[in-house]
Amino acid sequence: LATLVITINAITGVIFMVLFRKLFHKYNTLSIIKYGVLLMSISFLLIPLFQHPYWLFICVILFTIGETLVLPNADIAIANY
Repeated sequence: LATLVITINAITGVIFMVLFRKLFHKYNTLSIIKYGVLLMSISFLLIPLFQHPYWLFICVILFTIGETLVLPNADIAIANY
């Protein structure tokens, strides 16, 4: 189960990094970071709602989308500071 969670995280991260590439240049980096952290927080809050493993996979995908929004933009925000 742990290996599958890590694999889903990696695959989702690569897919959304490509999809969000234009978004990073279009919007303010701090706004993107804010929404990414919000999405990561929501994914953690949703985990205890259901006990099914598929629910965990959905929460991992939501977390990874938030992570994909935060990590590259955090580097950009630090570089611009």
